[in-house]
Amino acid sequence: MNLWLVPASNDEAEANLPITLTRPIGEMRAEHASHPKIAPGGRAWGTRWGNNGLFARMHPGDYCLFYTRVGGDPRDKAFCWIARVTDTENNEALSRALWDSSEFPLVYLIDEVRAIRATQEHIREQLSELGVPTPWPLRRLTRVDCSPEVSAWLESF
Repeated sequence: MNLWLVPASNDEAEANLPITLTRPIGEMRAEHASHPKIAPGGRAWGTRWGNNGLFARMHPGDYCLFYTRVGGDPRDKAFCWIARVTDTENNEALSRALWDSSEFPLVYLIDEVRAIRATQEHIREQLSELGVPTPWPLRRLTRVDCSPEVSAWLESF
């Protein structure tokens, strides 16, 4: 199992958050996607093609921590969402259907989405205490090996 640290705090991510992450996918968008795994009420996120090597290592059951703006303030950021991956797909048409853009073709379907609030420093300290080195500052999609101790910690959120 992996833990994915997902930076989602730029303008594009901020626009996409309420479409498929912070709120469930709406009925009209799900219909437009016309995809057997996309249903109203589901959730999804996507990343750019440049992350394809990392994306290939993403699997169902992996955790994601989403680093977003807090209250829309571009200067105030934290890990505000946690979710679990249920499926992955490289699908440019699905990206267009979900986010009106082909920029995020590496789509991952997620569930167990919960709001959290943790600073980068807090996450770094917690992972360090669990013996997990992590690269900081967080600038791109980052994979962290997930030991049983890290899994238990993530489930405590």
